[in-house]
Amino acid sequence: MEMNSIQKAVQDLTLIRQAIENTRSGEGKVSSDKITLSAHVLIQGAMCLIAASLALFEIFSTTNMTSIAMISAHDWEIGLWGLVQVAVALPVLLLAAYFIVWRASKHVDEEFSSYVARNFRYLKNLSLFSDLLTKFIPLSFLVMAGVPQYVAPLLTLYIGDYLINGRLFTYPVKASLVLGVACIAGAAFQCVAHNGLLLIPLVIFTFISAGSTACMVWKKAL
Repeated sequence: MEMNSIQKAVQDLTLIRQAIENTRSGEGKVSSDKITLSAHVLIQGAMCLIAASLALFEIFSTTNMTSIAMISAHDWEIGLWGLVQVAVALPVLLLAAYFIVWRASKHVDEEFSSYVARNFRYLKNLSLFSDLLTKFIPLSFLVMAGVPQYVAPLLTLYIGDYLINGRLFTYPVKASLVLGVACIAGAAFQCVAHNGLLLIPLVIFTFISAGSTACMVWKKAL
C-alpha cells in the first residue's frame, strides 16, 4: 500500500509539473505574439502617420511637392535636390524599422535573423532596402528626364505591387489582391490622364497603411 501511495504521489507531482511547464510555455508564446504584433503596429502606424503628414502638407502648402516636382521639369537642380532628400530619408526610416524589430527580438529572447525571417520576411537580408533602391532608380530617371508627371502613377503602381506580393502591409490574401489590382488600375488611369498629383498615392498609402494597422490592432486585441 505504501509503495502504491508513493508511486501515485510521484505521478501526481509529475503531472503537476508538466501542467505548470505547459502553462508557462503558453504564456511565453502569447507574450511573444503580442510583442511581435506590437512591433507591426508600431512600424505600420508610423508609416501611416508619415504618409498622412505628407498628404496634409500637399493639401495645405502653397509650395507643395507636386508643384516643386513640376518645376523640376525645367530646373534639374531642384529635381536633384528633391531626390537627394528622399535618398537620405529612406535609409533613416529603414534603420528605425530595423531598430523596432531588433528590440522586439530582444524582448522575446530570439536571435534577430531568425526572428526577422519568421515574422518580418520583407526585412530579411535587407530585401526591403534593395527593393526600395530598385524602385527609387526609375523614379530618379523620370525626374531627371524632365517627366515628373509620371512619378505619381508609378508610386501608386508600387503600392499595388507591395499589396499583391504580400509585403509591408498585413491584409488577408484576398483583400491584398483586390486592393493591389485596384491600385494598378488607378495607376494606369493616372498615367493615361497625365495626372501627376502626388496627393493621390499619398492618400492611397495613408488609407492602406491605416487599414493594415487596424488589422494588427484587432489581432492583438483577440
